[in-house]
Amino acid sequence: MRMKKPYPIKISPTPIISAIVELRFEISCPADAVFGLVYHKLKDSYPLTERFPILPIQDEVKLKENLPETPYYRFSQANASLAVLVGPKIFVFTYSKKDLKNIDDYPGWNEYIKPELLELYGWLFSLKFISKVTRLGIRYNDFFPKINIFDYTEVNLLNKNGERQDEGKTQILQTIERNNVRNNITISNNAAFKSKNGELVLGSMTDIDSLRNNFETNFFTDYQRYLQDCHNINKELFFEMLKKELIDDYNPLYEG
Repeated sequence: MRMKKPYPIKISPTPIISAIVELRFEISCPADAVFGLVYHKLKDSYPLTERFPILPIQDEVKLKENLPETPYYRFSQANASLAVLVGPKIFVFTYSKKDLKNIDDYPGWNEYIKPELLELYGWLFSLKFISKVTRLGIRYNDFFPKINIFDYTEVNLLNKNGERQDEGKTQILQTIERNNVRNNITISNNAAFKSKNGELVLGSMTDIDSLRNNFETNFFTDYQRYLQDCHNINKELFFEMLKKELIDDYNPLYEG
């Protein structure tokens, strides 16, 4: 039976293996000034700084190839799964699970990620070098070890006789528009998770990328609403596609 509202506020162990919140924008300052503007804020909370190999390329080549929308730097915490990626026209917050044995290391949207983003965005916009926000995206990847996800979804690949054809290696892609948010959904029963110690676990994965690039109100004052809307839609689509029997195996916690 398909999940119905109200959806759980938490499931454990969480199947989330990565979460990405991406902001793209136009700037009113030279591209090479952005790192200096953000460094002094990020260095305290994310003290490890890594420069990506893309930097040696000449600036005008980057501009021709639209590379300002590629992160140039990674700010992270020691032995942590959280990082911030920064480029001249992009700002990305990421969570990446390092080991499936750390079953509940995902810090939580309401508990950590949303408050952290609100603080980071408030500070980022106060620097006044962003002239326009062009895109907001929230992407979640969930991994389910040692199962065929299509046994537990309302999404199946059928032949003309109505017989399932997704028991072999199968990947289904779908795009759904909802409330001005475009959602690119990938479901695969042929996924693998590699932990930091090299252990490889086979299973299934869902990948939901929710994004919008038009904003009917001022993003600089309404970013909290836009963030929450994208997250809510991403979460709804995740639970909508799954059967209740799978979620019940993950100790769902409901509000109240």
